[in-house]
Amino acid sequence: MVDLIITGHGNFASGMKSSLDLICGNQENVYAIDFLIDDIPEMLEKNIKEIIDNSNNDILILSDLLGATPFKTSVLLSNTYKDKNIIVIGGTNLPMVIETSILLKTSSLEELKEIALKSGVAGISEFKIKTEKNNCQCDDGI
Repeated sequence: MVDLIITGHGNFASGMKSSLDLICGNQENVYAIDFLIDDIPEMLEKNIKEIIDNSNNDILILSDLLGATPFKTSVLLSNTYKDKNIIVIGGTNLPMVIETSILLKTSSLEELKEIALKSGVAGISEFKIKTEKNNCQCDDGI
């Protein structure tokens, strides 16, 4: 079993959790930690640390932006827990959250890391309208 922590700026984390719950129903072992405008990094750290301290499972942390405060705080915390397996990924999107959350009970932390990375990339694409080439046979040579 793996616990999933989603964190990010503003209501990113709670928004992702809300969307996840709407699409998949309430998922166990998924936690949302927002970093709000009036929060300080120490408050964010305390909130993430509380979940880690109360967990007996491996932990996957999905953060909104690579290198930003929620990501850096998560990475620093992951390095302080030598007795726990914690992986931190930045650049989270909803396909990544959905795929990993539904597999928390049946996949290892390493498997979930790979699933998160692959589904995150696979969830990004451009919409293009397919058009048929106009094969007009005109008598006037145009």
